[in-house]
Amino acid sequence: MLHPKDHRTNSRVSLLALWFFPLVTVLPTWLTAQTRPTSHALLIGIDHYAPPSGSSLPVAGPGHASDSRFAPGASWHSLQGPLTDVAAMHVLLRETYGFTDIRELTDLQATRQGILDAINQLIADTEKGDRVVIYYSGHGSQRLDIKSSKKDQRDQTIVPVDAWKGVKDIRDKELAVLFNKIVFDKRARLTAIYDSCNSGTMARGVTESVQRKLPYDDDDVAKEPGAVLESDLKRIPQQGDAIILAAAGPTQSAVEATYPEDGLVHGAFTRALIRVLRQNSQALSAEDVVSAVASMLHADPLDFQQPSVEGRVQESLFGDPVTSHELHVRVEKVTSGKITLDMGSAAGFDVGTEFTSIKPSEDGSKTILAVTSIDGPTASTATVRSGPVHVTAGQIFETSKMVYPQAARLVVFLPKPAQLPSAAAIANAKALFPLFTWVDDPTVTPINYLVAEGFKGWVAYGQDGRTVKAGRGEKGVAFLLLGPPSSVVDRIRATEPFKRDAFQFTENLAVANYILTMRSRPDGSPEYALFDPRVLAAHKVDDYVRSKENDPTEADLNGGQNPEVVCRNDLSFPVRTAWLHDSSAAATEDSIAPVIARRILRLGKLRVWQQIPSMVSGVTDWPYHLAIVRDNASATDPLHPNEKYDVRLVTTADQLARRAVSPKYIYLFGFDCAANPYQVYPTEETNGIAQGPPLGADGTFPTTYNLISESVTEPFGADTLFLLATKEKINNLSLLTYDGVIESRSRGSGLDQLMADLNDAGSRGASSVVTSWQVQQVVVPSRP
Repeated sequence: MLHPKDHRTNSRVSLLALWFFPLVTVLPTWLTAQTRPTSHALLIGIDHYAPPSGSSLPVAGPGHASDSRFAPGASWHSLQGPLTDVAAMHVLLRETYGFTDIRELTDLQATRQGILDAINQLIADTEKGDRVVIYYSGHGSQRLDIKSSKKDQRDQTIVPVDAWKGVKDIRDKELAVLFNKIVFDKRARLTAIYDSCNSGTMARGVTESVQRKLPYDDDDVAKEPGAVLESDLKRIPQQGDAIILAAAGPTQSAVEATYPEDGLVHGAFTRALIRVLRQNSQALSAEDVVSAVASMLHADPLDFQQPSVEGRVQESLFGDPVTSHELHVRVEKVTSGKITLDMGSAAGFDVGTEFTSIKPSEDGSKTILAVTSIDGPTASTATVRSGPVHVTAGQIFETSKMVYPQAARLVVFLPKPAQLPSAAAIANAKALFPLFTWVDDPTVTPINYLVAEGFKGWVAYGQDGRTVKAGRGEKGVAFLLLGPPSSVVDRIRATEPFKRDAFQFTENLAVANYILTMRSRPDGSPEYALFDPRVLAAHKVDDYVRSKENDPTEADLNGGQNPEVVCRNDLSFPVRTAWLHDSSAAATEDSIAPVIARRILRLGKLRVWQQIPSMVSGVTDWPYHLAIVRDNASATDPLHPNEKYDVRLVTTADQLARRAVSPKYIYLFGFDCAANPYQVYPTEETNGIAQGPPLGADGTFPTTYNLISESVTEPFGADTLFLLATKEKINNLSLLTYDGVIESRSRGSGLDQLMADLNDAGSRGASSVVTSWQVQQVVVPSRP
């Protein structure tokens, strides 16, 4: 972890990004129509893939590979999020980037021929210098191509709505030919975005997720007369003025899920992309956008998918940089005091967000609206909070207080609470699944099942999502989830974090971020730990990073010794927290429950910080990015124990030339892989005197500024570092790593209140975020 004398950092500085976000950068169409090049967008979204009821696949039976889409029993499942994604992208392009020509092709319109015709029409309408965006949300797949140079001999595809009829997918090579006409023939700027599975080489899903993937087509491309093959492509769009953005790697699944901000299904990638773009200036490069999206996907409770970008990755996605603007909304109608706005969840705000009228009344006062409900991606309801109450349809308001969705509250699976189980009771539970092999820690040996007692009896949860009832003759390795005693659970519920909804318990394993369980020590005393449900996923033992925890309170419970924590290098959350027990003779719930609650609170706080896209309003004079520089600059592996590195602020001469830069107060803090917070820079002794970067002797700001030099220590795994750049000094630095109120009802104020309430659903998450902060983050891997 990173402490003032023994920090860790990221080994992939040039690839792992940081967040560099002005709060909301929206350039309405009416501000840009005279200054922007013509902009075209084609947004394709497909929800319905399953054959109509009573229909059958045209090609089925012998002759197809067993994993082919046309093999007997192949699944053709529909999706729920693409149309919502299209609506959100439409709002983003229109309101944030001033696009004037936005075309939608959805569901039954999006046949193979419909998609090709729409792209060709877009090409015909494009002129030199225009901006063109093609966005696809739906199933991705593959098609056999034995002439491909790739090892698996499969082309990546997007799946049209009529694919179930036997109509062929649209392959990446076919799209490349069309995209080349935009880039090279029309000499226009192209941005192509795919939210689909297997999209990593393309030049789709917080409930249980659904994959945006269909089985592949085993009909070889080479047998198709006139098919575009690899040898036909003399150049690809990425070699011209093009940026190709993909939701997942070539062999990965992109997913969609229901998210709490609006109760609708969104593609995980599209949701993250829109949140990042909503909170950034266009000066952010495509490479930085993808890295920021990856950081947000790491914080998502779904399985991680690695987005990628190709082409002109150092340029912005949609054109030249523009000045930051606040989010503008318009009044659609006013009924009995309820005001309907034309923005909703697609704009990334939540209940409590406030908007101020642009035009003042005759006496100079302005109306302030407060959002009372989110009604959909492009609709919300507000009431007058203060100022003149007369509001009319068409009136324009701009954001004055942003409340982000509280999507990061930790949800903990709680097996059925009981009394401390005896050895006989544990043996009886295991006997219900006689063919299982049992382990006492699923991070030591990979498992096939998690077995827990619900309120309807014992059940085993399998890797494939199936549940197995007791007595079934299933074989595999299993771990027994024992619910903590009711006395411990009641004591946790009595803590302030639980009473203030900083986290919640659930009986549904599918929606849980963590699992709270208990096991018996050799002396019969209980110990408790939290497990990430991903422990059930197939993995290799060396995927996990085992090292010593670094928390004095938990060490005290472990006889003065630092207990073991189990982490990973690709996720900033522990696979298993330290096993907690009280070895004292007078052990009670009072010694264990508050520590468990604090651990849950810290895990949740890390999720909150990771899901806050930005906390700055209108600040455009800060061009610096956080960079971690190793002694071995070419190294790409995780950092090693005691390895030295520098933490720097870096920018370019071009970025400096575009801005009137002013120094900021700079603060660097982080969470280690066990979610313990720590402060890196400046030290508390300096009382926050950390303004920078300094002016050079020639009166200019440097392109590189070294903050601190440090090294790597335990615990090893994936840390998350946060950089704050602020206009105002933070007087009490300890508040950045403050745990909040655990056992008392007393509360502070100002920054104290902010930090204590980061997980407080009553305040809707980070609702009182200081608006003059600018936040960047980076994930930092290390191994012993």
